[in-house]
Amino acid sequence: MFVSKPIAYKPFETFLQSWIIISLLAIPLACSNASELQADLPDDPMAVYEMGIEKKKSGDAAAAKQLFEHAVTMDPRIGETLAAKGRFTEAVDSYRIALTSAPDDPVTHHNLGIALMNTGEQEKALKHVNRAVQIDPEYARAIHDLGAIYLYRGKNEEALKWFKLALKKDPDYYDSYRDAAKALDALGRTDEAADVRSRGRGIASMQNGNDKK
Repeated sequence: MFVSKPIAYKPFETFLQSWIIISLLAIPLACSNASELQADLPDDPMAVYEMGIEKKKSGDAAAAKQLFEHAVTMDPRIGETLAAKGRFTEAVDSYRIALTSAPDDPVTHHNLGIALMNTGEQEKALKHVNRAVQIDPEYARAIHDLGAIYLYRGKNEEALKWFKLALKKDPDYYDSYRDAAKALDALGRTDEAADVRSRGRGIASMQNGNDKK
């Protein structure tokens, strides 16, 4: 009698092998689709970003993500354009994408912080503006905005400290005079506030005069 030897059936190994083969076959196709997508894109990064918005609305999250990343690669400052249009949530997303390739860029951290303030995320805003100052201790605008966040939160002494430091870095930055005067007023130091405000107006007047020349 002939008795055939049974073949051990290993369903998981069989499935795994099939999955690997299918995945390997899919890689060139995915790369091809990505290349084709990028080849058909406009040269305007904002137009590419808007295409991403349409893909997101249609439910194609993967294509939207790819388009957003490509737009930021084309223009790492596209978040500034979005913020200028009042689209702060989208600006936040674009700055975060930009930070993946340049995690220590102080300008991006600063801009992300300001965008976050405009979306109501104060703690996260404080973290990123503070990070900008840590990376670049001479960054007067970020130092000022760190003070502005504290002023907004009613922490006037802390705010004043940062405004004074900002003016040491850039004695011609009018916003720091203006906001330092606000902090001093809130602290009841009205005479000092009037003096700082007066000096700020003098700076602004000089700058306006230079602009007209």
